[in-house]
Amino acid sequence: MLDVEGLIPYLYTYNASPASHQLVGYGSVAVLPLVAVMIGVWPVPDLAPLEATEGSRALLGCLGVPSTPNCAAARERAAYLLGDIGDPRAVEPLIAAFAGEKDRFMRMAIVRALGKIGDPRALDTLIAALAAPAWTPDFCILVDDLARIGGERAVEPLIGVMQSQTYSYGSAARAARHLAGQRDDPRVLDGLIGALRLDAEFSTLQAVIEILGDWGDPRGARALLAFVRMMIALPPDRWEDRYENLSETDQGVTFHVLKSEFGAAVAAIRQIGDGGTIVALDQALSGAADYISRG
Repeated sequence: MLDVEGLIPYLYTYNASPASHQLVGYGSVAVLPLVAVMIGVWPVPDLAPLEATEGSRALLGCLGVPSTPNCAAARERAAYLLGDIGDPRAVEPLIAAFAGEKDRFMRMAIVRALGKIGDPRALDTLIAALAAPAWTPDFCILVDDLARIGGERAVEPLIGVMQSQTYSYGSAARAARHLAGQRDDPRVLDGLIGALRLDAEFSTLQAVIEILGDWGDPRGARALLAFVRMMIALPPDRWEDRYENLSETDQGVTFHVLKSEFGAAVAAIRQIGDGGTIVALDQALSGAADYISRG
């Protein structure tokens, strides 16, 4: 079995998986060399010797070696491996590397490593990483790590994710479900109410409506009633009934999404059971058009 220095060159090849597994097995011994690779100060290796013996070729797999070492891949792999090892000595170098890194994917690799290690020192870095586009790989995991590590300090950033004005690929709903465990924090109910927007993602509204219904707070019921009234006030073309064209037209999809959100909000209001809000709901429904209130 190769030592750490002997395994490092494989991080610069096409197939680093076998060598990576062995590096993780070395644990803390591998931390400083991997930090050096991650920040780009490890000498770029000559890969030709890796094909010299049967044992070294076995670590390469069938792909052989690239014509030039892949430094970008090596740096990213080193960051992930530091997370897999989980040694807290890697936290400060990872934080420093994130601060000086411009590549979005490398920054997310660093953040993922910090999330795996789980040290509270990384909290500011995890919060800063939320500025990345939500479609960035591992963004949902970043939300999970922030919720797990951050405690009360994570509440405001998670509310920001939940109330995202852009498509979040499910991250906003994920943030909402994490926030559901912070019921005693008064910021959370305000945040949930603020997430009740007609332009919010379907999955976000599903989560928020469900949480408000389960919590049973009259303020949540009143917010849901306001949401129902906004839906009733939508122009008729937003509610166009296209039952037979659900999979073929955006308008058909929109209709069924609206119906689902509308029905969930009405059910949550009744679940909360606030008498005055239910009376107001019934009045609103009595004046709604048939294409809204039926079904």
